Amino acid sequence: MGKSRRGERESMDTSQKGSEGAGGRHSVGRDGPFTVEAFWDEGASGGPGLLIHKHLSEHWVCPTESLNAFLEDVQRLQRISHPHLLRILEVQVDGQGLHLTTEHLRAIPLSLLSGHRSPAPAWLSLEQVVLLFYQAVQGLKAAHLPEQGLDGIVHGALSPEHVLVTVDGAVKLKNFGIYRLGLLGQCQDSSRWESEFSSPEQEAGLPPDFRSDVFALGRIVQGLLGQCRQVQEGEPIPVELLELVHCCLDRNPEVRYPSAGELLQALQHILSDILPDPSAVRLDEWVWSVLRSGEARNSESVSPEALPRAATGR
Repeated sequence: MGKSRRGERESMDTSQKGSEGAGGRHSVGRDGPFTVEAFWDEGASGGPGLLIHKHLSEHWVCPTESLNAFLEDVQRLQRISHPHLLRILEVQVDGQGLHLTTEHLRAIPLSLLSGHRSPAPAWLSLEQVVLLFYQAVQGLKAAHLPEQGLDGIVHGALSPEHVLVTVDGAVKLKNFGIYRLGLLGQCQDSSRWESEFSSPEQEAGLPPDFRSDVFALGRIVQGLLGQCRQVQEGEPIPVELLELVHCCLDRNPEVRYPSAGELLQALQHILSDILPDPSAVRLDEWVWSVLRSGEARNSESVSPEALPRAATGR
């Protein structure tokens, strides 16, 4: 798959680390082409805890230049600390493939919403959709315009599968830069995500940029608005919100917001009318309703209680 570039921190051999822990790793499924395992790490930052190890086999062919560009994206992302970005703790390439170690979350992807048919309160309210939008834009802005003077990071494959909502009601964006690995055709439900959330310029064969991410996020929010409780009951969506989303979705990238930074500014201008008190809106009840339904079956939704005692070391 190519040769890795080491970042400022020494990379951890996660395969060796997991085997040394009590009981090793516990398989918890897949994240697109990645196999995913949870393991207990006594030396985790902030104290002992569960971490997630994602592995892309050496059988996946990726040009060295593309792999190195992905590794550079990940290393920059490691230096960005933001509550709405999934933390990547370690990255390594060896003879067995690509290894990523991330924080462990109890969360569900937004992709579950489209397949979830339970009655309310599983359906999101308009206020919840706007809160999801607001948190996602904040995370995307942190990647596009990092404060540390780093170059911005393009997600390039943003879809509901890559937007997580934790049991505490926090949005987390994941899988930045995977487009560089040529994996867009190998992710879960990839044909749907590509056709529905790729920007027109990406479909034309051009590389994604910040405006492509803005388009994808606009498409995600457009789908959420169509399924929110008020719309299902015939209530209108605020015009200023519709105009903002339509700007994100313009086929001409020159008309869209240049980055998530400008999108966040525009959203904040209308936020007080739609969501005067974001702290009063909760997402956790919706997450728990989906988890209880048994539909949450992805790598980030695993809970410590679901793992064998040996896998957690407890």
